[in-house]
Amino acid sequence: MPLIVEKSEPPAQEPDKLPVPTEATEGAGSASEAIKMPLETNLEAVVAPSTGVSARRAQQSWALLEGEARPSTGVSPLETEIIEMFVQVSRILGQPRSLGEIYGLLFISARPLAMDDLILRLGLSKGSASQGLRFLRGIGAIRTVYIGGDRRTHYEAVAELRKLAGRFLRDQIAPHLEGGGERLDRVSAMIPALPKDQKDHVAARVKMLRSWGKNVRRVLPLIERVLGK
Repeated sequence: MPLIVEKSEPPAQEPDKLPVPTEATEGAGSASEAIKMPLETNLEAVVAPSTGVSARRAQQSWALLEGEARPSTGVSPLETEIIEMFVQVSRILGQPRSLGEIYGLLFISARPLAMDDLILRLGLSKGSASQGLRFLRGIGAIRTVYIGGDRRTHYEAVAELRKLAGRFLRDQIAPHLEGGGERLDRVSAMIPALPKDQKDHVAARVKMLRSWGKNVRRVLPLIERVLGK
């Protein structure tokens, strides 16, 4: 007679005896809930507790990621207005916002500032501050100042428009105009292949660019005298 084995069904789990969440599952649930939150809330709920970064600083980082204006909590409303004026100038010249911020703060500051001061007050990275100071010093927009008892390098703005504009034109504009001779030679070599109705126009423009490069240094003294009045 064959042996019959009965299969026993596993006991059904009662609704009121569901697994009790452990510490590990609670942590996972918190993380998953944080993921569902808006990212700016995540910065407060997740980043700040785990890294020690304040919620305010985390929100500032989010603003940077979004491309918003950098929060400058270390400057007064008056300083902010002056800084924004120079930020607009830097944008017109196709330069980074940080250049306008650095020069604007140095321009309105009653005392020279070190790079650490600029980083702290403007919320700049060390790289941006270093590159900005190097560029501004290179065009003569700022100068270094010695402060007794402080080993840091301090900077102040060169506020004389004549010196600032003259140095910029001489060091940044003139070399590009004068150094474009080879490029203009290449353009001139292409003119014969142009349609007849374009040759004269392009040839005239090339001639004009050559004259700019030759005459730019002649007009610099005149520009400096006008700006100096």
